Amino acid sequence: MPLDRVLALGAEDYVGGDPSKFNMAVMGFRLGQRANGVSLLHGAVSREMFQGLWPAFDTSEVPITSITNGVHHLTWVHRDLLELLERPTGSLSETVVDGFDWAALEHVDAKTIWELTAQDAPGADPPWPGPGWPRAAPTAGCRRSGSATS
Repeated sequence: MPLDRVLALGAEDYVGGDPSKFNMAVMGFRLGQRANGVSLLHGAVSREMFQGLWPAFDTSEVPITSITNGVHHLTWVHRDLLELLERPTGSLSETVVDGFDWAALEHVDAKTIWELTAQDAPGADPPWPGPGWPRAAPTAGCRRSGSATS
């Protein structure tokens, strides 16, 4: 395929776009059978941003859907906290998923959460709040300048 045809697939040649720009997302929309945002908000923002590719559609009808990816709790939630939530897999409770009762988080005291957090993020001040947290505390070099945490 000639380069000019490839570049044309990614051109923002619609109302509100910049035809001098090559946009990989635009190329993906033109070549893909489906498009989606990774959350409801991402889908809504994408429909608004790229509505010009579908000029006959109202923004709400732009064919960009939304999916919400779940978190893999076995890698994101502290193993000791998972032990506190563990329940028999045959439970009929709606809050038991994959053998863990997520409603039980309401009964885990804050001190336990902070202690578990401090094990994985020593020196974090304050420790990471919540049942899922990064495995290491960010360092000053990881922060973007101008961000709220820099």
